[in-house]
Amino acid sequence: MAKTEKEIRWHRLDNTANIFPVISNEHLSSVYRIGVVLREEIDPGLLYEALQHMLPWFEGMQVRLRRGVFWYYFETNPKAPVLTEEALYPCRYIEPYSSNQYLFRVSYFKNKINVEIFHALTDGYGAINFLKELTAQYLHLRYPDKLPPLKGGMGEKTSLQVEDSYEKYYVKEGTKGYGGVVAYELKDEVLPLGVMGVTHGFLDIPSLKGVCQEYGVSITQYLAAVLVYSIYQVYKPEVLKAGELGHGEREEERRKKGRLDKHKVRINIPVNLRQFFPSETTMNFFGVVFAEMKLSEGKVYSFEEILEQVAEHFSRQLTKEHMEELIAYNVSNEKSWLLRPIPLFLKNMGIKLVYSRTSKAFTTTLSNLGFIRMLPQYEPFVESFHFIMGASPKQPFKCVVCSYGKQLVFTISSAFSNNDLQTAFFRKLKEDGVALRVEGNGVYPEEQPGKIPYPRQPRDEERYRIWTKGYFVASVLLGGILTFLNFFTYRGVPWSLVSTGAIVYFLFTMRFSVHHNTNPAAKIMIQTLAAQVFCLLADVSLGYSGWSVNYAIPALLLLANGMNLILTAVNHMSWQSYLLFQIEYVVLGLIPMVLRLLGVITRPALTRAALLSSVGILSVSLLLGDKKAKAELKRRFHM
Repeated sequence: MAKTEKEIRWHRLDNTANIFPVISNEHLSSVYRIGVVLREEIDPGLLYEALQHMLPWFEGMQVRLRRGVFWYYFETNPKAPVLTEEALYPCRYIEPYSSNQYLFRVSYFKNKINVEIFHALTDGYGAINFLKELTAQYLHLRYPDKLPPLKGGMGEKTSLQVEDSYEKYYVKEGTKGYGGVVAYELKDEVLPLGVMGVTHGFLDIPSLKGVCQEYGVSITQYLAAVLVYSIYQVYKPEVLKAGELGHGEREEERRKKGRLDKHKVRINIPVNLRQFFPSETTMNFFGVVFAEMKLSEGKVYSFEEILEQVAEHFSRQLTKEHMEELIAYNVSNEKSWLLRPIPLFLKNMGIKLVYSRTSKAFTTTLSNLGFIRMLPQYEPFVESFHFIMGASPKQPFKCVVCSYGKQLVFTISSAFSNNDLQTAFFRKLKEDGVALRVEGNGVYPEEQPGKIPYPRQPRDEERYRIWTKGYFVASVLLGGILTFLNFFTYRGVPWSLVSTGAIVYFLFTMRFSVHHNTNPAAKIMIQTLAAQVFCLLADVSLGYSGWSVNYAIPALLLLANGMNLILTAVNHMSWQSYLLFQIEYVVLGLIPMVLRLLGVITRPALTRAALLSSVGILSVSLLLGDKKAKAELKRRFHM
């Protein structure tokens, strides 16, 4: 842990967390939800008081995400947390600059408390810690006579440790990943972006254990095998009974869902590494094992055959030696001295490429968080816990398990417009004799909310997306028409480059600066660069007279310096967060000076003024900032 001053702390992201800021967006949120259902309706005022009271204890949660030169990092967030009433679908993307820059959101609905967390912060272990403590603090405020405050203030035996346990238990050895492995991909019609179907199955634990004992397997092995069997039942060609569909429809159905025999069905199963290594960190500390089976077309499989292979393959990986190999693979690239000094934007490109390969290695995910316990005095007030993982068109089907009391809650999140897989899964459990009931969030008509309440969900966003796509298409058509006219009326001036550039610049501004919820200083920087490129393009298109490099580009840099200075003054309590942008403006100011030496710039007055203003602002910040400025540079440039 690095400490710069009393109120500001910062720490690196753990090894696994580094991937999430890079790959996450509206299409792939990397957000999950842990929820608790109480026996009485929530008092939002008391819940917010509880949140404010306990948040400072969780150093790993009271942070905001910052971008360094080489890596992302977390920094203490001094702002107040946000509490809202649940209104939208679960597990939506958390913009780093929304919600007062917190990477989690707390909401409530009727008698339910939700905590949704960006996976870069913590894994399921840390999330359960946080929700249990929030619930305990709320219950103390709600029922002061029945639950007097405990000595020390903490309502749970809660871990508050922040360490990168991947780094702690890393042992250098030969490593290998999942690159090149391609698993069977689930395909079907998907719901509109942002809409997610949630299905909860409440399984009676005694009856479930009885079934698992009959098969001689663990609960996780049994559930993974039922999941593979359900995929087999829904996606095998034989599911289309003879005479039920015409030949053409059968071929179309097979084309849509893909050939089941082409790749293995591979279930991604996260494993809590705290089982194998003595760690109580609240940061991410999990590994990934998998259960797989190759399903050959034309062959009929019994459930017992699938269970035997899945259980054997899964259990073979649950060793400390295998987990050490996983840690070595995860950490080895981060520790490479060849990769560490590479700028963050280049690292991000590499991470996206690696993720695009490794994400194809799994068909779906099944995560078992195990048994959740509350101290005995809280149990009469708590009905159940549940867990939800975010699904999306890119990762359309995920499953999570958690248990409380005598119930195991198996939750399926799906981006598919039908619930065929869910139906097949719970049908198999019932056939085996598992006592259960099923409810959902109302996306599928036959799965209405039950004991886990959900609000009526709006779908107005689909109209907004249609309008946005229509506007984009219209802009492209307009650019094409103008280019076409310029081509057939060409008189030595390619004016269509200017008009098309203006259209592209406007679309970029609407997408990034208006709708994109990000740092205002970053918006100014990006807009400045885009405007400078547009001015240069216009100058070249109109015959190039040099007005872009002599006047427009340095004037835009002067304007950006002025706006950055205003932002720094307005946000003087966190002025040091603008220091990196000041350094970037100095670099931008040096580029025109190089062009001056090469003779490209012939009127250097504005160019000199832009560079001097950039250097002057940075120098004043460094001189007056002293220790704060040094601490900010240390955070931003850490490797």
